[in-house]
Amino acid sequence: MAPVELEPVKHHALAKRNQEGYGHFKPTRQRYPAYSADVVPFRWLMREQLSRRAEELELDADLNREPQLKYESRWVHEAGNQAALPDGFAGHLKEEPLLTLFHANHVPFVEGTSRVLVGAGRIKKVGTLVKYERHRDGPADHPSARR
Repeated sequence: MAPVELEPVKHHALAKRNQEGYGHFKPTRQRYPAYSADVVPFRWLMREQLSRRAEELELDADLNREPQLKYESRWVHEAGNQAALPDGFAGHLKEEPLLTLFHANHVPFVEGTSRVLVGAGRIKKVGTLVKYERHRDGPADHPSARR
């Protein structure tokens, strides 16, 4: 929520750690207008939430499309699911003069596990989902990766 426009280059968190599964994601520039914030609905991207959210909101998300991974993960990985769930979340954001609160789960130098209020503002514009650029398709993009 800086008073100036920012254009950081974002790197996928797993692109270097798991080249086979995520190495296809390229560093991607994201534009943040002045006084804006990005939103990542982490809880919505958990596998355990997928079926309930899809049913309640009639989203095109399906646990059966999730790829078979070589490790345990609590997160949704299939590209269509990863698009449908954040879009479903953003569909409830309204460009209205309502107060919006921003919190963090972890703040440096603050002890405890409670969330910390880090900002407040009003939604003037809801942007679109920014997808990582890619070198190629990834394992979660192909039907053969599905169960």
